[in-house]
Amino acid sequence: PNAYGALLSREGAVGLNATTSQDATRYFASLPVNKLELWMALEAERFRAPVFRSLYPEKKVIEEERRMRVDDAPLGRYTEQYSLRALATNYRRPIIGFAQDFDGLGRREVANFFAQHYGPRSLTVALVGDVEPEAVRRLATKYWGDWQGAAGVQGSNPAATNTLLAPAAPGLFGTAGTSSSSSNGSVGATGNGSSSRDKFYRDFASAGPLVMLGFPRPALMGEQGVLVQTACDVLNGSRSTRLFGRAVLGQGSEAGPRLLGASVTAGYPGEARPGLALVTAVPLQGDTVERAEGVVWGEIEDLLGGGPAPGELARVKKETRMSLLGAALNNSTMASLLTTYHAMTGSWRGLNDELGVLDAVTPEAVRAAAQSVFARDGAFVGHVIRK
Repeated sequence: PNAYGALLSREGAVGLNATTSQDATRYFASLPVNKLELWMALEAERFRAPVFRSLYPEKKVIEEERRMRVDDAPLGRYTEQYSLRALATNYRRPIIGFAQDFDGLGRREVANFFAQHYGPRSLTVALVGDVEPEAVRRLATKYWGDWQGAAGVQGSNPAATNTLLAPAAPGLFGTAGTSSSSSNGSVGATGNGSSSRDKFYRDFASAGPLVMLGFPRPALMGEQGVLVQTACDVLNGSRSTRLFGRAVLGQGSEAGPRLLGASVTAGYPGEARPGLALVTAVPLQGDTVERAEGVVWGEIEDLLGGGPAPGELARVKKETRMSLLGAALNNSTMASLLTTYHAMTGSWRGLNDELGVLDAVTPEAVRAAAQSVFARDGAFVGHVIRK
């Protein structure tokens, strides 16, 4: 077992790993430059003629991982149900699947899924380091050039579907409710319980209390994506931002700290296609989720009304640029960025383009983007009550 990894490790490879997100599966390896052809040959064979050994032991591993991340995690079941209610796209499905998915998963199903989704039209490869482009091109042609993949399979093109959704876009939200549903991917209407609001989910968990506000937003690529990400960073990108600095640390506020914690995730649960900008807040000890939600809305509406101050925007731009350019100092991180931008924007140059877009962002444009996303009537609100 794991002959591929063992062979590469013997030849000097380090950092062999793979990750799966809502948007992509990524494989990593760092090798000596004189092992480039070995890697090309092995990787091409692995994708062109895969053999799914140890399938059932691996299923057991994944089942246990699901139990750890979802079934036994303090917020696991709540966040799974929140996504099922708040989203009506494929983003609502957990990466690790539902419990009953494992029952019908055999070698044939895995092989068919691999053929459908892991073909040449969906594959992007980046090599960063001391390599000669012509040598890479020659080896890629030699080992990958005649790979056709499964007949009839079309490549994924997120950039073709990156359209802006209006704040209460039909089809993005799932079903609202206040009581728990089964974790099998089907959510029935449960009524509005103790709340008269649509798009509201309140439930108990072993962790909490917690407030979650999910706002429909476009894919986070291109100019609109940069604007939405910038608006999120103004709210909570660092210790001096509005939510964390003012509401959590009490900076510049006579009332002092009003939240125990807060976060803003622009790309929930993925970035390549329309999803949610997710704002979370933890009430102070002894406070209520309703009051914490009010604090969040106060900061959001302040941003919608006046937009970011020039100094705020300059700080966010500087931090974003430093983060992106800092990736160039690490080969693995740069390779990951290049593949992401190439796959999602159609060219690795999307990384450079985004920096240009960022430089041109104005406070008025950020305010307009925030108004298009952080609308009160578009939010899917979640309240976690500690058991």
